[in-house]
Amino acid sequence: MIADLNFLLAEAHITAVVMAAGTSFTVQSSWDCLATHYSQVFDVVKASTLEGGFNATGFVTLYVSTAEQAGDVVQGHPSSWVYSSGSVNVTSFSVDLPQGQFVLWFEGENSGCGAIVEPLEMLVNVTVTSSIMVA
Repeated sequence: MIADLNFLLAEAHITAVVMAAGTSFTVQSSWDCLATHYSQVFDVVKASTLEGGFNATGFVTLYVSTAEQAGDVVQGHPSSWVYSSGSVNVTSFSVDLPQGQFVLWFEGENSGCGAIVEPLEMLVNVTVTSSIMVA
C-alpha cells in the first residue's frame, strides 16, 4: 500500500533536465548591435517551475519565452517573454510556467549601438552552474 502511494507521488512529480550542470556554450557580445544568441527548445508537460543557474565571462541576458514569442524576434531577442534575467554574468532563477513549448534564449549584451569602440565583438563563455530543469 505504501509502495503504491510512493509510486503515485513519484509519477505526479516529473522532473526534466533542459540543460545539465557543466554545459558550456559561447555567445557574442557586441558594441555595434550584432550580438548573437544560443537557444534551447523544451516542453513543459504540466504547470511546473523552471529553475537553474549559470555564469558567464561577460554579460548576457537569459530570456524564457513561449515558442510563439521566440518566433517574433526584435533587436536580436524575442519581442516578448515570460522571464528575463536582465544583463548579468552570474545568476540563479526560478520561474513558474504553464504547460506548453518554451525556449531558453541566451543573448550576448548589446551595448553602445552605433558607437565606435574596439573591439566591436567579444566572445562570452556561458556555463550552466546549476542544472536548468523543469520540476
